[in-house]
Amino acid sequence: MKPHQISNHQVSTIYQPCTIYIYRLIFILVSSLTAQTTAIGQLQNLSLHNYADTARTGLTGSFQHLSYFKNNEYFNTSYPGETLLGAQSMAALTYKKNMHYFTGGVMLVNQYSQPFRFKWYPILSLRYFLNQSHIVTLGVLEGGKSHELPTEIYGGEHMLAYPLEYGVQLQYKKEWGRFETWLDWRQNIVAGDSVQEKFTQGTTAKVFPIHTDHNKVTIQAGLLFYHAGGQVLSVSLPVITLTNWFGKLELRHRFDNDLSLGINYTLSGFKNAPDNPNILWKNGVAHHFQLQSAYDTWSIHGGYYNSKDFVAPHGEYIFALYNFDTNSYRSDSRKLIYSGLGYLSHFDRNFSISAGVDFFYDLQVKKIEYNYTLTGKFQLN
Repeated sequence: MKPHQISNHQVSTIYQPCTIYIYRLIFILVSSLTAQTTAIGQLQNLSLHNYADTARTGLTGSFQHLSYFKNNEYFNTSYPGETLLGAQSMAALTYKKNMHYFTGGVMLVNQYSQPFRFKWYPILSLRYFLNQSHIVTLGVLEGGKSHELPTEIYGGEHMLAYPLEYGVQLQYKKEWGRFETWLDWRQNIVAGDSVQEKFTQGTTAKVFPIHTDHNKVTIQAGLLFYHAGGQVLSVSLPVITLTNWFGKLELRHRFDNDLSLGINYTLSGFKNAPDNPNILWKNGVAHHFQLQSAYDTWSIHGGYYNSKDFVAPHGEYIFALYNFDTNSYRSDSRKLIYSGLGYLSHFDRNFSISAGVDFFYDLQVKKIEYNYTLTGKFQLN
């Protein structure tokens, strides 16, 4: 692997072999320790709660911290292997009246491959409950954790690179289902700028035809639009408009001993606007089949992934066919079988450590790729 500049798609990259081996040793030691503790749940996504839903009436303060280490040993030419290492800290004050919340604060992001180069993000958010079911959010949105998009469309690396979303969000929540639509305004411009304006607009809907203590059936569908353009640029850049869509069916059963088994299938699609010259493909599709099992502290999963001409600007790197940083292609298809193991340990209500490993076998080039992740979260409310 060769050193390169950090791009918008990449959080940080560390290439010194000795450093990587040290981190691997630390990962093994910490995983051994966490395996002896008690917890519930499984490895989740890489983001903080950037909204307040448990704040007491009046003025309250909160602090959250996330440290992450994710090593991608990938060999494809679209997104080669890299190590993501860094931390995010957020301090905020929340004022609650009735069911409404106003939050103000700051997030500090540190990418460890760039020492002493911190990024500060302002946090201003208003969550207004029209009633018990309808919620309007202005400013900092709930973000990737609430969207629940397929990883091939919205992945963990993207959430690390862009920990906050700014815009407007409308949610509808009931016991039988959920609906959400949002606009994330990523980059604004003024006359004479040499960079494009960027925004993402998404809509998802989820229903539970069957939802009992032991059985759950989930049907989900969604759209995600990505746009980069602007009419007041000082340079001539192509307008980019891409669309991802998906439909998902999930069946889950929970036994009396808390063992749960699940199976799901996701059909995802891609559509390119006719005026985008960078991407050759106009339409694409991806099939994703997965089996899951969870018990107490542990979770395991396995699956099959098959895509053809499928592009997703915010998708997980392992599934990528096209690199938006270098405008390069890996191939026109991707066929993988994979398996993974996750573990989550809650030491108390304020501190948790999670670990996970995934192995991917490329059916086309006959190679194994893998990643492993270690995160620590701390919060005070």
